[in-house]
Amino acid sequence: MDEFEDIRSLNDFHRHGKQYARQLAKSGRPAILSMDGEAKLIVQDAAAYRNLVRRAGLAESLEILNKRLIESRHSQGLSLAKWDAAMRKKYTIASVA
Repeated sequence: MDEFEDIRSLNDFHRHGKQYARQLAKSGRPAILSMDGEAKLIVQDAAAYRNLVRRAGLAESLEILNKRLIESRHSQGLSLAKWDAAMRKKYTIASVA
């Protein structure tokens, strides 16, 4: 699917803003808006944006975990005790007795 297949003009968005808002909320897909015949802006429903940000965060976490897994296989990673101490220091968390 080409996300740039359905481009609308910014003027059309201004004229039919409420209709666009309903469509964005229902579909969860962004609207690509053009200025001077060229795609310039993307407008997205807030819930869909939050979901996108959450998924990006998960992807970043997976990338970090994969890197750490590769490092641990090559004995380049931290031990659990060292990692725990570093995280407790970084986030000022008291040690568990």
